[in-house]
Amino acid sequence: MAPLVEVAARAEDGRLGDQRFLGRVVWPLIEGCCLVHDSAHDGHGLPFPDVPIDARFRFTHVGACLKDT
Repeated sequence: MAPLVEVAARAEDGRLGDQRFLGRVVWPLIEGCCLVHDSAHDGHGLPFPDVPIDARFRFTHVGACLKDT
């Protein structure tokens, strides 16, 4: 994986380079052998299990970056 990251780091510039790397390089390698819970993209993986979520955070997703206001 390290050589792939090094090549991508040199080629990618700017914001979201990490996400482009994951989509272009990592996802094709793992797509058929991973369990995905995705409530944001229909047709990808299995529905995310229902879990109690504080009403203040219903607008977002697991892994989102939140700032205190």
